[in-house]
Amino acid sequence: MNVDTTVQEKAITFPTDAKLYHKMRQVLVKEASKENIQLRQSYKRKGN
Repeated sequence: MNVDTTVQEKAITFPTDAKLYHKMRQVLVKEASKENIQLRQSYKRKGN
């Protein structure tokens, strides 16, 4: 039996809750903008 155990690094990031929430927020704000729906907040992060 001959087994190849070569390992190669890959640039894979696993989805974290923060990433999923951020992506969901971006999509929803974009769709609201398309439909001319006024949001109470801009949901953009504020810098220091």
